[in-house]
Amino acid sequence: MFLLPFILYSFSIAITPYTSAYNLALESSHIESTSIQFDTKSIISDTLCEGEITDFVYRFKNTGNTSIHILNVRSSCGCYVPEWPKDEILPGRTAEIIGRYSTRYRPGPFARSLTVNYNDGLVQRVMLFVRGYTLPKELCQNKIEGV
Repeated sequence: MFLLPFILYSFSIAITPYTSAYNLALESSHIESTSIQFDTKSIISDTLCEGEITDFVYRFKNTGNTSIHILNVRSSCGCYVPEWPKDEILPGRTAEIIGRYSTRYRPGPFARSLTVNYNDGLVQRVMLFVRGYTLPKELCQNKIEGV
């Protein structure tokens, strides 16, 4: 019973430096605010035909008051290749990230993602998604001939 106050006191001392740093970060974040606002972070694709290369476009706007620099964009798969602006995106400006998906040898359902790392004073991360279905090329050829 006498240990409980000691444990609580020790716990509060251990947390104090972290909460102070957290409060300082919150206060400084109000000085310069940066935000990326995407039109959509998740795309549901139309049905694709095997062998096609399709671009999925994620448009965004810098809604903050400082520039954003996209450091890199990582894909969940080598079949989904990202392109992104290398220059800084100024406040109020729009830009886009493109994911180029190759359906070659990939019939059936698919789900891919892009991880965007950007710097607005702090390194931030956002994930973008696409999912859909790829018809085998035999079915696509029948579909095209039947039209």
